[in-house]
Amino acid sequence: MRYLGVAAMSPISWFGQLRQILLAFAPASAGNVAVIFGITVIPVVGLVGAAVDYSRANLAKAAIQSALDSTALAVSMKAATLSSSELTAAATTTFTALFTALK
Repeated sequence: MRYLGVAAMSPISWFGQLRQILLAFAPASAGNVAVIFGITVIPVVGLVGAAVDYSRANLAKAAIQSALDSTALAVSMKAATLSSSELTAAATTTFTALFTALK
């Protein structure tokens, strides 16, 4: 079976050739540090990126929670004298002002 002029390999023979190539590197000891560093730097960079994303998400969550708590306290003092639509408008205005100030 040929495809574009290249003989197709069965997966078993492909894995066998790959295994032979990788086993040829086993006795070699020159340059192992660079290879190991190159292989391990990719997951380390990924983990650092995940840690940064997680910390920024926690910061945003804390800012939203703080603005929401302050809004609830501020609007609760006026709740008895305002209608439902006025209360919603006051809460939206207060939350928007506080959340943009915390960014």
